[in-house]
Parts: sequence; C-alpha cells; structure tokens
Amino acid sequence: VGVSAITLRQQLNHFDCGVAVLLYAEKCGQGLSTEDINTDTSQENISAYRRMLQDFTRRVENLP
Repeated sequence: VGVSAITLRQQLNHFDCGVAVLLYAEKCGQGLSTEDINTDTSQENISAYRRMLQDFTRRVENLP
C-alpha cells in the first residue's frame, strides 16, 4: 500500500516533474517524515534542486 507524502501542490510549472520526483526520493532516503517532506518542499526548492543537478552535470562533463 502506498502513502503519498505530497498532499499540497508544490510543483507549479509543467517541466519540473522529474526533478520533483528526484528531490522527493532524496528526502525519503534521508529519512524525512512524510509530514516534513510535504511542508518543507516548495517550487523554490524544486527549482534550486534542478539548478544543483545542472551544475553537477556540467562539472561531471568537464572531468578528464
């Protein structure tokens, strides 16, 4: 039986759905409660996570 941690709309654009899933998965992996994930995640957090992933990908691309 699955239980959704997300009961409030947090992703406000049409292109961050995959990023939001990765952020939720990371938060679950860190052991955050469903209540904390739900209340402490916003579009701003999702956008910041997308930028972090982009920066990481660019750094990896430039490795020798």
